[in-house]
Amino acid sequence: MVVTGLLFVLATALVKYLDSELPAVQAAFLRYGLGLFLFLPMVLSWKDWQIETRHFPFIILRGVSQSLSVCFWFFAMTRIPLADLTAIGYMAPIFVTAGAVLFLRERLTAIRLVALGIAMTGAIIILRPGFREIEAGYFAMIIATIAFAGSSLLGKQLSEALPVKVIVVFLSVTVTTILLPVALVVWMPPSGFELLIFFLVACFSTLGQFTLIMAFKATSISITQPFAFLQLVWATILGIFVFGEQLDPFVIIGGFIIIGSVTILALHK
Repeated sequence: MVVTGLLFVLATALVKYLDSELPAVQAAFLRYGLGLFLFLPMVLSWKDWQIETRHFPFIILRGVSQSLSVCFWFFAMTRIPLADLTAIGYMAPIFVTAGAVLFLRERLTAIRLVALGIAMTGAIIILRPGFREIEAGYFAMIIATIAFAGSSLLGKQLSEALPVKVIVVFLSVTVTTILLPVALVVWMPPSGFELLIFFLVACFSTLGQFTLIMAFKATSISITQPFAFLQLVWATILGIFVFGEQLDPFVIIGGFIIIGSVTILALHK
């Protein structure tokens, strides 16, 4: 989960740096479509995959959920500040943990609940969200966050029965297939530089999907969620050293609180 957070932050930074004017659906399609090239060696060995018919409804439903998430995320990226985007995005661990208790029947211990609350407190201290006019970008990010939580829950369920590579490959295939018709309707010719950046985004995001499913295989999903808040620490470090953002004392305080939460979970069995 630590590596997953770093990879997702790098992908987000690349998209923000590119600041592309391509439609959100096309950008999402390029991210997953270009990512398919990474799976060619795996696809050649598809005969070794053990997939039962009962798995396909969950695979397709996860593809639909992830498609909604990535489209609304790309839309929000161009319309709201990165800090606000991150603040709303970190509602996902709450949705995932609640969903794990409701749908996967995971046990939410007092330690895990406290650790999740501590991590949320650290995130609020860092981001200090205030009152503001709710625009379309904010609604889009809320939808993206809920859809991503659904995709994570389905990914956890699939991880109990399928190998990591099968889950990740089928996610890219289903999302690319779902987005293709809509992307063709709004298609704008991308530049070579845009294609390069989206390919790098695909590389980081795909590796992040691998490590995410590996984490889901290793433990219950409610344990993994507070680790997601470490992305705020990675984003802050990247902002300072790459984008020249000023260091905020609230970031230091919030970062130590988040790391403390993760440490509690790492030591708790």
